[in-house]
Amino acid sequence: MSLENFLHLISLENAVVLCYLGILLAVALIDWRTRIIPNRFHIFILLLGMAQLFLVPEHGLGERLTGMLLVSVPMLLLTLAVPGAFGGGDIKLMAASGFFLGMDAIVCAMLFGLLTGGVYAAFMLATKRLKKTDQFALGPFLAFGLGLAALWGDRIAARYLNF
Repeated sequence: MSLENFLHLISLENAVVLCYLGILLAVALIDWRTRIIPNRFHIFILLLGMAQLFLVPEHGLGERLTGMLLVSVPMLLLTLAVPGAFGGGDIKLMAASGFFLGMDAIVCAMLFGLLTGGVYAAFMLATKRLKKTDQFALGPFLAFGLGLAALWGDRIAARYLNF
């Protein structure tokens, strides 16, 4: 690895993404154990999103605000129509992360999170470890999708939106 490649790895933008990934890990572990995502994590993610406004100017304020609402509002509406569909922490996590990631990557994150959470739920139902009426922590699966989106979401979205 050349010095130039190494210096690129330790950029401020990458440091912010690493902080975000660390927060997602904490969210996943806490939500798995308690089924609660503390508000402090949403605030930290929003602060990191504000830093990203300056570090990644190609994702402007409008795109970040759209990302904030694009997934979280449908989640909220679904939860109002079907109580318990999503937890409040899950909705706030996706809103804050939408601001951090922008609109394209948050859609990828939701897709990955729901896909992995759905596979987990199907497995747990098939093995009779969950009943249809049981709830489980979705946060770890959303965090997985958000982590993938933070690393590769823009590239994945560009590939599918520009095919």
